[in-house]
Parts: sequence; C-alpha cells; structure tokens
Amino acid sequence: MKRNYTLLLVLLSLNFSVQAQFVSEGNQTVYTFESLSALETSGVVKNGNIYTVNNDLTISSTDTLKVDNQIIVKLTDKVTIYVEGQADFAPVDTAVFTRSDEAAAPKGIYFRKDDATVNIRNITFESGGVRFTKGGTINVNNCTFTLINKALGTFALGLGNNTANISYCNFISNQGPAIANGANIITNLVFDHNYLFDNNTANTNAPQMNLSCIEDSEMTISNNTLIGTGRTMVGGLGVSNMLASAGSHHVTIESNYITKHRYGITITGDVPSKILNNELIDNKYDLDPMSGGSGINLYMTSNAIVTGNLIEDHLWGITIVGGNGNINLGKFTLIEDNNPGQNVFKDNGNNDVLYDLYNNSAHTVYAQGNRWNVEVQDAEYIEEVIFHKYDDPSLGEVIYWPAAPENAISTIVSKPEAYFDYATRSLIVNTAFSQITIYDATGKRVLETTRPQATFALPELSKGIHFARITAGNKVSVIKFIY
Repeated sequence: MKRNYTLLLVLLSLNFSVQAQFVSEGNQTVYTFESLSALETSGVVKNGNIYTVNNDLTISSTDTLKVDNQIIVKLTDKVTIYVEGQADFAPVDTAVFTRSDEAAAPKGIYFRKDDATVNIRNITFESGGVRFTKGGTINVNNCTFTLINKALGTFALGLGNNTANISYCNFISNQGPAIANGANIITNLVFDHNYLFDNNTANTNAPQMNLSCIEDSEMTISNNTLIGTGRTMVGGLGVSNMLASAGSHHVTIESNYITKHRYGITITGDVPSKILNNELIDNKYDLDPMSGGSGINLYMTSNAIVTGNLIEDHLWGITIVGGNGNINLGKFTLIEDNNPGQNVFKDNGNNDVLYDLYNNSAHTVYAQGNRWNVEVQDAEYIEEVIFHKYDDPSLGEVIYWPAAPENAISTIVSKPEAYFDYATRSLIVNTAFSQITIYDATGKRVLETTRPQATFALPELSKGIHFARITAGNKVSVIKFIY
C-alpha cells in the first residue's frame, strides 16, 4: 500500500508539472485570449471580457499572440507570458493586463523573438512588467505602466537589443525604474512625449530612466515630463557607458521637464551627448551634497554639448567630474563646435554657498554665453558661483566670459502646457485657458469646468483612464491620466 500511495503522488506530481505551462503547437496559429480560454490545457479561464491566466503561457516562434479590444487579462501569482513568436498588442480602444487579486505578484510579459516587430498601444499594464531581450523593432504608444513589481526585472519596461520607439505613454508609481536596459545591451531608442511620475518607489540607487548607451546605439529622449516625489535615492534621468564601450553611440536629451529627484540628469562614462533646452528644477533630495543634488552631472564624460537649459534650485547647478575634456557649455567660435550657451542658472547651492558650475576635472571647460545667478553679469560676480582652477590649482579652468547679455536668453523651454499631478490629484495648467472637460475611457463626459485656476483639484472620479480636454482660445490640448 505504501508503494502504491507513493506511486500515486509521483503521478500526480508529473501531471501537475505538465499542466504548469502551456506551449502553443507552433503551427502558425494566431492565438487570442478568447481562443486560449477554449483550450482546457491553456489554464486561461474566461468570465465575460475578463481572462484569468493561471499558469505560464508560451507562444511558440511561428505562432502569434493577439490582444483583442476591451479585454482584461488577469495574471495569477508568479505567472509569465512568454512570446517567442509574433505579437499583436494593438487593440483599437483599450485593454488591461493586471493581477488576479491583491495578493498576486505576477511576473508579466516576456517578448523573446529576435526579428519581430512588436506594436503595443492602448494598453494598461499593472503589477506585471514588460520585457524584451532580443532584436527587432518595438513601437509602444499611448500605454500606461503602473504599480509594476520587480518580479520580471528591476523596471516597468525593459529593453533589449532593439530599435524602440516609445511615445505618449504614462509610467506611474512603479516599484523600479520606468524604463531600463542592461549595461551590455545595444538599444536604439526614441523616447518622446511621455509622462513619468514617482517611479522606483523602492527608493533604490537608480533614476526613473536608467539607460545604457554603448557601441553604435543612438538615443533621443525628448519632450518628456519626469516628476519625482523627493525620494532620496531616485534620480531623474541617467545614461551610462559603464563598460567603456567604443563606437559611434550618442544621446540627445532635449526639451524635457525634470523635477523633485535626487538629481536631474547624469551622464556616466564615455557617452557623447547633447543636452538641449531642458527645464531642471528642484532636483536636490540626496541627503549628502557629496553624492547628489546636481541639475546636470557629467561623470568621466567626454564630448558633451549643453545648451539652452534652465537649471534651478539644486545643490549644484552643473558638476563635471573627471573625463577626457571637451565639455562645451558655451563656446564662441567660428568652427563646428560653436555653442551659444544660453543656459540659465538660478538658486543652485548648498551650505550657504552658491554653485552654478563645479569643474572637478583637470580640463578646461568652455561656458560662454550663459546667464549666471549673480546680480551683475560680469567676470567679478560670475567668478563667485564657479568652482575651478582659481579655487583649486589642480583643477581645470572655466572660460565663462563673455556671459549672456541682460534679457538675451529666449530659447529656454517652459513647463508642459498641462499635466496631471498624481500626488495631489490635480490638473496643473501652465497656460491661460477657458474650459476643461474630463472624459472617461469610454468617451463619456464626466466633468466640465470653466474655472480659471492654474491648479484644478479634481473631485472623486471612477478608477481608471481619463482624458482632459483643455481649451485655450483656438487651441485645444488633450492629456491622458489614470485616476
């Protein structure tokens, strides 16, 4: 009897292991969650438009997984969906991936086909992350990533050796950084018009955007809003080349609004960069000025061009640490490295000392044509807000004269026209407007106001995606947010 009982346990265990993961047959089938729910072995259970995934799914290399419109996919604890084949994640209106219950911590969705083109749009990902590890092209548009754990990786959206185009997405209150790739990963990235709020809620030593730019990769990060909540370890945007990789890689960081982080932008290692027309405000929440608090930090970096940025209310304005020189914050020449400067510094300092620029390197830094935080824009006053050779002979000189004339700066970006402040549940509108109309995800109008306050605290709304239509004269702006 004992042997029979033991044999029964073995058989049950084998049967459980077979049922623990579903693998598609690889016969060029297009699977939906509706069709998967009709397969007893899939572990997908249907209840109306809700599909609960009870075990790991693998879509084989010659098959496709398609996400239908207006469905909700719930993943149980530790569940992963592996897509080895093609993916169609582009519902017409909306779809949601979330956890099955409050106790569940699913891993998420893992795309692993080397040559696939993956289109992801109009989807909210909650709790479980999204990860790519191989090549191909990724297009992510109008999606929301929120409350994502770190079971699949230390990010909400993890990139591989891809060409990635990510636009008009929200990244909100995720446990790790909003977006990341590995130190040895070659990612060509366009990241444009996205909204990031309080990512890396675990408060680990990582920024909201944690990227590596190596070998021949190109990155453009533009027109994004990054809002922190004053976490002491969380930076705004970090781009690095930790492996000292050679190649033609470079990054352009342009017209972003970054506030309330440990630091604003940091470039680490040899990453040729252009940092243009960004607004960096109040990124000073590192408890130790010796390890953070810079609006822009260039660490062991070469070939950086910094133009037209507003750098306000930091422990340090710009810090330059080591590197091989050729840091250009403004250089009046007739040759190709001409840079008008036009950076504006305001209220940067710590321990009762103002620091607009700290050149902690042995190299000469050009910083001409800028507007400094001094009463008079002349050499005597400007010298007081710059730390360089004349403060420590071992350091390089900063060439800061001539400065920008009074009222000469006209290229500084302004704050976004409007955004939703998740901390206060308010719409922040940075332009004169006549009307705000709020719609839910179905297009139903749920609120309308003509109140002219720049900060509009919203009343209680239903949970989910909403749209705010802001009318200002003949101009109309629409923003997306989650309540």
